[in-house]
Amino acid sequence: MKRFCFLLAFLAFFLSQSVYAQVNEGTITYSLDFPELEIPAAQKSLLPSEAIAYFKGGNYRNEITGGMGMKSITISNEKESVMLLDIMGNKKAIKNVIKKDSKSNRVKITDEKKRIAGYDCQKAILSTGDGEIVDVWFTKDISGGGSWGGSFGEINGAPLEYIIDNKGMKIKMTAVKVSAEKVNLNVFDIPEGYKEVSEKELRNSKLGE
Repeated sequence: MKRFCFLLAFLAFFLSQSVYAQVNEGTITYSLDFPELEIPAAQKSLLPSEAIAYFKGGNYRNEITGGMGMKSITISNEKESVMLLDIMGNKKAIKNVIKKDSKSNRVKITDEKKRIAGYDCQKAILSTGDGEIVDVWFTKDISGGGSWGGSFGEINGAPLEYIIDNKGMKIKMTAVKVSAEKVNLNVFDIPEGYKEVSEKELRNSKLGE
């Protein structure tokens, strides 16, 4: 009987450690949704439906692939973030320096909580310097992504759900799977073949140019 009770106690302890163990290296798979976007079904079918993020040691990489050969990659570390766009073979890169002491971004941690992809998350409200308000659901049980793409350095945890407002087009990203696995540091290398441009140059350019 004592042995049986000890076994139950050990099992309970093991399960509790497995559930709450800190994840600091692996991948996060997100589902993508485009709320409020009203376009024909044929065009909507070309939009991406999934993104995968890699994280390790303060490094982060997010990949989104759409139709017609369109691909977006964001790679970041503690110092800078690089957005890589491949539009029908036309490759462009935008670099941004991450300012840790920036006072333009403000974060308010709320008491709202919910579970996402099996993790307890808390809601934060991020106010950016350009007036944008972003609701972010994050978990403290996942770390290692640094600034998580350059946008969430002020949040102590991994963003598992948030909405990006890209000039009126909202993109909702929700984590559906978290995998604690080994990630090769080569994943965070900047690939060759991309032309560095400014955000203004990208806005003024045409797709495929």
